[in-house]
Amino acid sequence: PPTTSRLPLGLPAPAYCSSPACLASSMGSGCTKESTVQAQGGASQKGYGPHMWGISLQQLLDVEKDKRYVLKTVMNLTDEGSSTMRDVVKQIVEPETKTKGMGYALMLNESKPLKVSVMVSHAWDEYYRDFANCIAQSGLPGPFWVCAHAIYQPEDLPELTIKKQLGDDPACGPFAMVLRHVDVMLCAATQACNIYTRMWCVFEMYTALQLGVTVKMQGSAIGGCAMPGISAGELINDPVKDTCRKAVDTKSARCGHPSLPPNDDELKIRASIESTIGYAVIDRAVEEARLKYLQEKRDSKELEERAAMMAMRRGREDPRAPYQVAIKLVEKRLAGEEEPHEGPDSDEEDARFKAELEAAIPGLTVGKKLF
Repeated sequence: PPTTSRLPLGLPAPAYCSSPACLASSMGSGCTKESTVQAQGGASQKGYGPHMWGISLQQLLDVEKDKRYVLKTVMNLTDEGSSTMRDVVKQIVEPETKTKGMGYALMLNESKPLKVSVMVSHAWDEYYRDFANCIAQSGLPGPFWVCAHAIYQPEDLPELTIKKQLGDDPACGPFAMVLRHVDVMLCAATQACNIYTRMWCVFEMYTALQLGVTVKMQGSAIGGCAMPGISAGELINDPVKDTCRKAVDTKSARCGHPSLPPNDDELKIRASIESTIGYAVIDRAVEEARLKYLQEKRDSKELEERAAMMAMRRGREDPRAPYQVAIKLVEKRLAGEEEPHEGPDSDEEDARFKAELEAAIPGLTVGKKLF
């Protein structure tokens, strides 16, 4: 199951709109009037505010049935050439919503808009299949707020451009408003794209933690039983764990396509961060959230049972070992110590390193591949 985090005390809060209209609308009990959205600094869709742009799990999964959707797999792994979220927006979402003046989610539910209960933080360069698996595997019922489906994307109506929907200040726009209406934010992590290198993702995580919203991290797991020669539960593939090799660096994070110059979103988020809390505060908050996830995952009943199964097979690595390695990396990072090596440089160091890890967990057996 996904694990949860809340921000430790003592970190400063972001500068949200403090006007009575903004605060009253954001904490209200479901008002959907145009004035509510304008108070947040963004345009509405058909008079509905962003917290009413929800989409169901089944509707997210149904995208994969569209004839324009492409899926290629190798041994049950999503392979190159499959549709990314960016592809789905360009090839399905935009054509379906063009001229309608509402996002894909509201279009599907126009007769009965869905009020969101879970906000999803994700990256557009992820494979859509892996994203959908994350949502399904989270166990959360929704409705979900997914920016790609919620925001009106075609850019064909001057009164409903993406810029106007987002407003002038990210801390007062639709993302912040939605976070004031939900209890959970789900961070969907996949192997194809490191969400901690995406500006919106780390900004949303920090904002959620400051608002007291529970942050759940969920990786798109690979089913080992579907791969030849590998038994169920043997293959560990956790994007959250794997991305911990790289420190959170909000200042280097990007919005939009990484190969392009900073877009309007990125410039606004940077201005908001630089004029208030600074990048380092966000880096630390997200690192602490990741550390909590790693610790809970390492100590989970799921891995305990998998470790017991592996112990029956000679030469099999304890599945908790990679998590312990990742924990040590993040702890050293948070303590301000020099980044440890990802792999030992000598046989002597190798033995010492493994002994240290095995001492951390009774019964732990460390193999060669730690990540």
